[in-house]
Amino acid sequence: MTDMQLYQSSDFTDAADVAQQRIAVLLPDAVVEEIGATSIPGALTKGDVDIFVGVSEASFELSVNVLCSNGFAPKVDTLQTDELRMLESDDKNMDLACQVVVLGSRYDFFREFRDRLIADPSLVEAYNEVKLGHIHLPHKDYRDAKAEFIERVLYSS
Repeated sequence: MTDMQLYQSSDFTDAADVAQQRIAVLLPDAVVEEIGATSIPGALTKGDVDIFVGVSEASFELSVNVLCSNGFAPKVDTLQTDELRMLESDDKNMDLACQVVVLGSRYDFFREFRDRLIADPSLVEAYNEVKLGHIHLPHKDYRDAKAEFIERVLYSS
């Protein structure tokens, strides 16, 4: 297994802006926001850009189809439901994923996590520590550690 690299979130600002604009043009009625570590000042990232695409329940399937017809495909080995679709871009120049979410559904938490970290630099430090502490482990273990941290931030108040 190759060790993952971590980078400063600020290194990906331009790529994230381009990705957001691309998706917003395809889905003008969607809520399109950068989420994930690249959107959090001071956070470490493995270099992937994550975009939240919030849509109504009525437009969910159409929105997924529009994205899939324009260079996105379902992300392998991720949760796929009738309220959440994880998609990834076929753009070889950027590691880009989007989470298409029915607004108000139980999966509509990505922005809340981002906003909590932006509001509390100590949470950013703790998130970075989790990443640094698990970076040399298999990707599944790394993702599981991040998921556990995210749940603690969102559900322990």
